[in-house]
Amino acid sequence: MKPAERNRQPLLEPPTTMMKHWLSTTLSRLGIALTRQRRPSRDAPPPVFEPLEPRLLLNGALPMIDRIEADNRGLIDLHVTAFLNPTTVTADAVRVTTAGKDLLFGTADDVQAPLTVSYDDQARRIRIQADVPLDARYRVEVDGDAIRDLFATPLDAEFNGPGLPTGDGTAGGDLVFFTRKASSPTARLLTTAGEIRVELFPQDAPKTVANFIAIANRGDYDGVVFHRLVKDFVAQGGGFQADPLLAPAPAVDPVVNEFKRSNVRGTIAMAKRGNDPNSATNQWF
Repeated sequence: MKPAERNRQPLLEPPTTMMKHWLSTTLSRLGIALTRQRRPSRDAPPPVFEPLEPRLLLNGALPMIDRIEADNRGLIDLHVTAFLNPTTVTADAVRVTTAGKDLLFGTADDVQAPLTVSYDDQARRIRIQADVPLDARYRVEVDGDAIRDLFATPLDAEFNGPGLPTGDGTAGGDLVFFTRKASSPTARLLTTAGEIRVELFPQDAPKTVANFIAIANRGDYDGVVFHRLVKDFVAQGGGFQADPLLAPAPAVDPVVNEFKRSNVRGTIAMAKRGNDPNSATNQWF
């Protein structure tokens, strides 16, 4: 043997190649084939990911009524803390009654009022319109077991007092309350742009307030329009109807001027003719 041949070492395969050979042989004995993953072609379409479905956050809170409003014409608003299943908010879940000849509630001669019920999902509000006599005291009953939220949880409905959320911590139960005359009258103007609340001051303007309430109670303000709108200055209504458009509302006798409060921004006053302070009728601004 030549000296150069004695120093020659056998050539070894690179470690990576040896590992692949060993792994392929081992997997082959186990009946597993080793395949090489091909790179995607540049012309292959990009992967498509399905969009995530919307999910509702579960907070575990029971649906309750956190605000109640009822007026002297049988309009009742129940504001709830959760989104409700609209199919469960029906007239079958509500009962409105007035006292009979004995003037007592809960007796055989109670009179059940015809009513309609609607639900505004955006406002989370149940609206009840009951056909009750004007200014009559009435009783409202709501079946909390019948009205459900989107997760089929019954309304926690027990009445806890004016200004307090309903409920006793257990789903279901009945909401029962009676209306009463407010110590300070408040008018609610329901418009296409939202609700306006007007606090009335009979101690300062008794004749003006009485005239305004009488018109509202007759329904003569129902369906009237704001016929005068001037940005940053005035919004005036009460005198003309929407249907037929701008038809005059029923006329009323003028009221003597009762000036005690300034008509500043955010307040409402009766509109008058320019040179006659005692000419207020049904229009306000």
